[in-house]
Amino acid sequence: MSSTPLLDTPSEAALQPLRDELKGSVFRGVDGFFAKYFEGKSWSAAVQNKMQETKSAEVVSKLSADVLDLAHFDALVEWLAAFQSLFFAVDQASFSFRFRSQPLSKPGCPLRASIYLETSDLQVVAGSTRVFGEYHHADATVVAEDDSDILRFCERARQVFKAQSARRFLYGFLICGTTLELWVFDRSGAYSSEKFDLAQRPDLLVQTLAGYTMMRDEESGFNTFVKPLRPRSDSYVAFDQCDKLYLRPELIAAPGYIVGLGTTCYAASVSTTGEPDVVIKFSWREDGAHAELRLLERARERNVWGVIRLLGDQDLVSIADLRHGLQFPQPFVNRTFSCVATAPCATSSRPSDLSTWMQRLSIATSPLRT
Repeated sequence: MSSTPLLDTPSEAALQPLRDELKGSVFRGVDGFFAKYFEGKSWSAAVQNKMQETKSAEVVSKLSADVLDLAHFDALVEWLAAFQSLFFAVDQASFSFRFRSQPLSKPGCPLRASIYLETSDLQVVAGSTRVFGEYHHADATVVAEDDSDILRFCERARQVFKAQSARRFLYGFLICGTTLELWVFDRSGAYSSEKFDLAQRPDLLVQTLAGYTMMRDEESGFNTFVKPLRPRSDSYVAFDQCDKLYLRPELIAAPGYIVGLGTTCYAASVSTTGEPDVVIKFSWREDGAHAELRLLERARERNVWGVIRLLGDQDLVSIADLRHGLQFPQPFVNRTFSCVATAPCATSSRPSDLSTWMQRLSIATSPLRT
């Protein structure tokens, strides 16, 4: 359990681009949220059993009662440490997790703090974050309905996506007084659960946090198409009937937003030691947007010279898949997450130059050039 100095709070002017980005893409109180993400899971019984064990029930009861009155940052740190000592030893995988908290309010003001559940062998908060949240020791009816506070909460989600741009989705939780609201962020926006009253369901936060610690990487929203060779080592992707392509840790391109294509490009090679000669691109295309891939496929079929070559492609998941079973008040933008491998790896493969490549591809593969 660790903490860091007071975080800078984004100004209203700094939040305006995010406000514009999320307009019409934020849904609160979505039906079916808790059932989808926390009920009937492989780990659900383990959470309940742990909470009800004789040796842990007393600690759970104390954690559930104390969370309603964590008026000081040190008290929050101690609460998280007590939770960590109880639940992070449920299985071996949990030993790699820890909480990191950061104060958002100045001394003498009502406590506001961010909370990160992160992988403990990495140092950068956003880069190692599995789940993030905020704790506000204040009147929930004031804080929870403040548009700017919600945007600042979303800004912290944006920072995580900025560090983990190929992520599929991200969990968040917001505690305001006695009110708990659970969130999910993806490339089509953000949505939340109903608001839960912790005074009426005092153990719900403990249950929820325990669930977060037991989720597999895929359940937590990570991009599991990228596979590690071993901890703290090279990672790779592999398409059907293709060799492994080993990714370099430095990104060629990454977005600084939440909603959109989320185009993320890595340099890669066919060996762990070879010079990068491949670009691996992850992106979320909207329904019907297949032009780039179709042109690349046509160029490959016709052996067109002088344009980037398509080595492999695979659709991974869609927003509709991720949101299946939830009831939204209005339609949302469906996007499909895909991985595309092309060669060569050069500056021309950067997204900023894709328009030039697309023009060349379009000319080279047009019906007149058959």
